[in-house]
Amino acid sequence: SVLQGCGSPPKPMPTPSPTPSPTMAPSPATCKSMTETDLCFEKCQPGMDCTSDICEHLGRIGCNGAQCVLMGKSGSEVAHCMSPMGPSPSPTSPPTPSPVPRTLGGFFVDSNHFKGDSFAGTRMISDMYNRMTSDRHADTQDSTIFLIGSDDGTTFWSLQGAWVDRDVGNLTVDFSPKGGPANLSGVCTNDTIAWEDGNAWFLLSKPLFAMSQAISVAKDMGGFYVDPDKTQSDTFAGARMISDSVPKSPALDLLVIGSNDGSSFFYLRGSTIDKASGSIFINSTSGGQIGTFRGDNITWLQSYVWLRQRSATASLA
Repeated sequence: SVLQGCGSPPKPMPTPSPTPSPTMAPSPATCKSMTETDLCFEKCQPGMDCTSDICEHLGRIGCNGAQCVLMGKSGSEVAHCMSPMGPSPSPTSPPTPSPVPRTLGGFFVDSNHFKGDSFAGTRMISDMYNRMTSDRHADTQDSTIFLIGSDDGTTFWSLQGAWVDRDVGNLTVDFSPKGGPANLSGVCTNDTIAWEDGNAWFLLSKPLFAMSQAISVAKDMGGFYVDPDKTQSDTFAGARMISDSVPKSPALDLLVIGSNDGSSFFYLRGSTIDKASGSIFINSTSGGQIGTFRGDNITWLQSYVWLRQRSATASLA
C-alpha cells in the first residue's frame, strides 16, 4: 500500500552515478537517520549547540545525498542535525515536482519536540471522515483537517484546521488552544508540512520507538492505542490516537484519528456519555459505536478492544 502523507509519492527518477566529493553520503542501504551512519547527525549532535545555519552549511551529506536539516530548537542542548526522515532524492537526480495533494493523513513528528524515544512530538492528522470499515466509498471529505498530538508524551491535545488551497498544499491550523497562533499557515508536500514559523513536521512510515501495552490505569483517555485485530509489524496499521480535549466542542469532546491499513488515515468524532463509568460514544458513517474506557483499554460493545500503548521509555499513566 502507498503511504498517504499529503498526496501520493512522486514517481521514482533514475539515479545516475554520483559525482565524487570529499565527503560522500552513505548509501540508502546503510544509512539511517539519527544514527552513526547519518553524517548529518555525526557532524552536529545534541550538546553541540547546533543551529539551522550549521545544518544548512553541512550540505547534502545525509542519507541518500539529502540536505541536512535541524531537529529541535535552534541552539538548544537537544538540537542536532539529521537526514530527513522521509525519502529524499539523490544529489544528482533531477528535482521531482511535489505531487498534487488529494488527501492529508498520517503519523508525523514535530522537529521541535520529537526525540525518538516517546510519544513526545508525535502528531496524527486526517482530513478524511470515517474509514472505520473497509467500504472506501463511505468516506466523506471537505476542507476540514483534524490533528491530535502530544508535546510531552503524556498529554494529548487536538486542533482543527482547514485547506486553503488543496491543489498547491496550502493549509492553516488554529494552534491557539495550545497557546500558539490562531491561524498558522503551512505548506504540505509529499512527506513534510513546513510551517510559516520555521518549524517542520515529517511523515513517518513506521514507528521509530518500541511500544508495549500500558499496564497502569490512567484517568485521562488521551493517548495512543492499537486495534490488535488490525495491527501489522513495522506499520501504523491499527493505530489510533485519541484526545478527550477538543476545543470549542463541549458536545463532541472526543476525537479519534486512526488507520486500518497504515496508509489511509481517518478521523472520528465522539462524546463522553458517563465519565464516572467510562462510557463513550463514537460516531461514523457506518453507525454509532458505544464503548467503555477502562484505563488501559477501550472495550467496544461490538466485541473488539483498543489497547493503550506506552513507549519504551515513557509511561502514559
